Amino acid sequence: IKVPEGKLRYRAHSDYSGFTILLQDPSDFGPGGGSGLEIDIAGAWVPVQPKKGALVVNIGDLFELWTNDRWRSTPHRVTSPRLRDPAAGKSRLTAMLFSGPNLDSVISPIDTCVDEKHPSRYGSMTAAQHMADMWKTKSKEARYKP
Repeated sequence: IKVPEGKLRYRAHSDYSGFTILLQDPSDFGPGGGSGLEIDIAGAWVPVQPKKGALVVNIGDLFELWTNDRWRSTPHRVTSPRLRDPAAGKSRLTAMLFSGPNLDSVISPIDTCVDEKHPSRYGSMTAAQHMADMWKTKSKEARYKP
């Protein structure tokens, strides 16, 4: 299969759920530089280098709702290794766990994140409705066009 240089393995997006726990594949980060998971920090894509025994935790869109936008979800993407990098010829195995409430749970900003200076930005809804809304709007994917 011919893969063009710079092709993304997975486009820029944020996760819809509460948080995501990720165990990265250490072979993603080759000697030629980064590939694999990258996060958007102030408009710059920054590689997240795998560390042995470490997990990455991404905050999802649901945390934005719960914290009334005090904590923001993590825009991220997955890049491919450079064509001549040893990682380009290897299979990739990454494990992830998406976590959130039961679909029938009613969610809204938590009381400690709402006050006179920070009025509630969201109404109450079920977790299922939140997921459906995120699916319809593609969450932050609409803003990230590689």
